[in-house]
Amino acid sequence: MMVAYFGNDIFIDCFRHLHSGKHHRILKLFSVAYGEGEYDLAQSTRRLARLSGIPVQTTPALPRDLQALERQGCEAIISAGYSHKIPPWCGGAIRYAVNIHPTLLPRGAGPMPLPWVILKGLERTGVTIHKLTDTWDGGDILLQESFPLSGRENIEELLAKSQSLALELLDRFLGAPDAYWHRATPQSPGDREYWPRLTPQDYSIDWNWELGRIERYLRIYRYASQDGVVEFVTDVTSSRKEHPHVPGTLLRVDGREAGSRGERRDRQFSCSDEAAGVTPWVGLSRT
Repeated sequence: MMVAYFGNDIFIDCFRHLHSGKHHRILKLFSVAYGEGEYDLAQSTRRLARLSGIPVQTTPALPRDLQALERQGCEAIISAGYSHKIPPWCGGAIRYAVNIHPTLLPRGAGPMPLPWVILKGLERTGVTIHKLTDTWDGGDILLQESFPLSGRENIEELLAKSQSLALELLDRFLGAPDAYWHRATPQSPGDREYWPRLTPQDYSIDWNWELGRIERYLRIYRYASQDGVVEFVTDVTSSRKEHPHVPGTLLRVDGREAGSRGERRDRQFSCSDEAAGVTPWVGLSRT
């Protein structure tokens, strides 16, 4: 199948699967270019495309781009993490246009929903493949599958589970696209929940919050620097103990008292838990 791929590194395994398969050919990659000082979230996908001789476009797709794809015999549009609106496709050679989304739609529509899965304390989440329409994440559902959550996942673990399931569902769709296309199920507008992209300010923690809320916010932390170094919280533990410290005080670093020499990896902070009627000891995060 001739396909055009729209996306970044979030679901790069889906791109690799299409690239390496004998039955599919990627005609073009539509991706994004990031500004100076920003970590490039599409660099690996673009690099693989260019090394393979696949044309890459980083400007938003226009109607004329889709018309060009039709003339090339493109049969399918696969979108996974693409941040621009894809113009309406008008059929012709293009028979399928689908998007891969990492929540159980119609709940969790939006550009970056994974942190919300943790913040909301969901017991299950999953991945949806749906038809592309004019409504963001609003098309008929082609495939959807869920997986359970332990309540202790950090953002990297949640992303890894979503990536694995996304690849499985894409492979299933490509094995019988006509069958899935014709039995697609409309989404229920009344059940739709839109989860907006979190801003840097949204990641700020008030150490006076209830302890469970603090732990959830720590687990969604992920920072990628311009040089490609990614920092995230791998685990969060806590215990309750009386202490004299102001909430948010850094108490220990790598098992040493704050101020000791050594790499800053294990960190302990004081916090407050008025809802529990006690003054807890610390939230411990390993980054």
